[in-house]
Amino acid sequence: MLHGNSYLVPTPDEAASYPYTADEQHVLDRWTDSVLQGTPDQVAEFLRSTRSSPALTTTPAPASAR
Repeated sequence: MLHGNSYLVPTPDEAASYPYTADEQHVLDRWTDSVLQGTPDQVAEFLRSTRSSPALTTTPAPASAR
């Protein structure tokens, strides 16, 4: 995954039981720390509550992801 190779997306059970290396876990932790997660209502509420926060930045999804 970190080396630009194609890979199959694991099932949720496979992902939950995968023995990540320390480096892989670090990458995942950094990525999930920067991603908004939740239902549409939860994300909308978070964005409303932090609207004036200068620390919050957003990056639009690429057109291919829309």
